[in-house]
Amino acid sequence: MRYFVIFLAFIFVVAIATNQTSYAQCAYDPNLPHKSCDDVHATLVIEPHEAQIENIDGQLFHVIGHFALEQESDDRIRLNGVTFTHPSYPNPPTPGGPVSVTVTFESGAIERIYRVGSPSPFVEFVGVDPQAGVRRNVDGSFDFLLSVKQQSIFPLKQFNAGITMDEIQCKESSVLVAKHDNSPACVKPETKIKLIERGWTNHGDVSNMLSSQYAGFSDVEKLLVENNIDYLKDKLVVTVGPSIRGDPGCGAVVDADSETHWFGIDSVSNPTKMTLYSENPQQCVVNTGSCFCNAQIELTSLTLDELIYFNPTEQEKYAEILIDYLYDQNINRTPKFQIGNLNLNYTDSSAIGYCGHIWGTNTYGFFSGAIVDDVVEDYRIDQALPLLCAISDDAKWWENEN
Repeated sequence: MRYFVIFLAFIFVVAIATNQTSYAQCAYDPNLPHKSCDDVHATLVIEPHEAQIENIDGQLFHVIGHFALEQESDDRIRLNGVTFTHPSYPNPPTPGGPVSVTVTFESGAIERIYRVGSPSPFVEFVGVDPQAGVRRNVDGSFDFLLSVKQQSIFPLKQFNAGITMDEIQCKESSVLVAKHDNSPACVKPETKIKLIERGWTNHGDVSNMLSSQYAGFSDVEKLLVENNIDYLKDKLVVTVGPSIRGDPGCGAVVDADSETHWFGIDSVSNPTKMTLYSENPQQCVVNTGSCFCNAQIELTSLTLDELIYFNPTEQEKYAEILIDYLYDQNINRTPKFQIGNLNLNYTDSSAIGYCGHIWGTNTYGFFSGAIVDDVVEDYRIDQALPLLCAISDDAKWWENEN
């Protein structure tokens, strides 16, 4: 208990002194990965969005740190299912300093890095997919490193991390294009053709290819200027939702001060009136469609730094729940499918968004929905992979085996 208290105090001091993110702490439970918990085992659990991204010799890594040496510490740091033991001096002290850092992978494989006692800066890696490593810095502090699936990082963030344009990776079914300012974007192949035909890859903004299909898009920009919003063109979305009459629309934009503005417009084809909101007036609700939910999805796709994937335990859990639902509802037979995480925040914080790919060639070969308290509350099929859908490269194919 004494070491745990010291560990908490150390994290607090380091977070302030180095201006690093103060990470949340809890005891990791693989069966309840979304449940908040008390840290009873001194395991520091790092969420992917809390870790920095760094380009090391052309490979992107999550970087967790900085950490200082402790004496006889049994603390652990976990990220994406990989656990690092905290480097520490043995007690009683022995020549050479700390012996090693132990890295335990999600598969159960265990590797050790023995150079931790070296007084000189170094970087050493173990494992292949993912690679995990330890870096000792000039000031004697340590960073833990874990490789990132590059296609899970949005292209602009890859670019900003130093990945060259020809080495940027897009997720499956998307291709790379250069925007008017030579920054990267990932779009569908058929969209790329349309963008080239319209000249949007040389001028205009590829990131807005979803929004720019509306004739009144430029008029929306004029209305934003009239409302004194210093907006970022690559963070502006305009969309529509269910409507009984006319073509009203809505949208969202991020300004130069990183504030988000939500707005409604009287028409997407010829907008003349704009109503502004400081917050999203209709956040995404499970099993309910709305214009502002569509805007939320599109804006998130432009601003989210990194997609979060289901780990194997989560894949199995939600796949089995979905199999039971499809069987009970007799929905167009129970298909063979891969399942992934839909990176969408609902008003119900207990809702887990899911998405997936159906086996074979189908007009509607994808799906998405939400699970609340282990019950499927929404299921719909799609013609294309939904925005914000993250399916792991090694995702298993699931089917009803009964």
